[in-house]
Amino acid sequence: MENNITENELMREPEKVFTLIDQEKIDNFKKEYENVATNLRKKEYALEIDANQLLFLKNYMTETVSWRGKEALGVIEILKTVRRSEEEGINDGVVYFKNLEVEASHYFLNKYEGKGEANAILVKDILDSLERTLTLISADNNELKELEIKIKAAQQGIEAE
Repeated sequence: MENNITENELMREPEKVFTLIDQEKIDNFKKEYENVATNLRKKEYALEIDANQLLFLKNYMTETVSWRGKEALGVIEILKTVRRSEEEGINDGVVYFKNLEVEASHYFLNKYEGKGEANAILVKDILDSLERTLTLISADNNELKELEIKIKAAQQGIEAE
């Protein structure tokens, strides 16, 4: 939408500001936002992991992890995905986790308390893999944030920069 309304005109006739708002543009941004958000909720991310690391994650989440309240949901979802991954097998060194499971696994493994070098290396390697995957998740989340900015800007009759 092209607008040629000057600042002086807006000062004299503030109702003209409403002519700058393009409802169709707002609706399109909102629709795009919903589509991206829906796709991200369903999206699975490749997590580099080997059988030993997957077994460690399963055992930790099953037997050792400490959680409080709603954190239980993260434990349950991680274990569902780990068990599914065991059934399907590790293909090309990866399993597939949704963003909730990646973020929750990272959170819980950062709380891990252990002893000895073997587990230290194992936990570090799993965390490294989770952090690489979190980078992808962050990029996807930034796409949503950009759409939110575009929606807010369009609602004010301006372009997002």
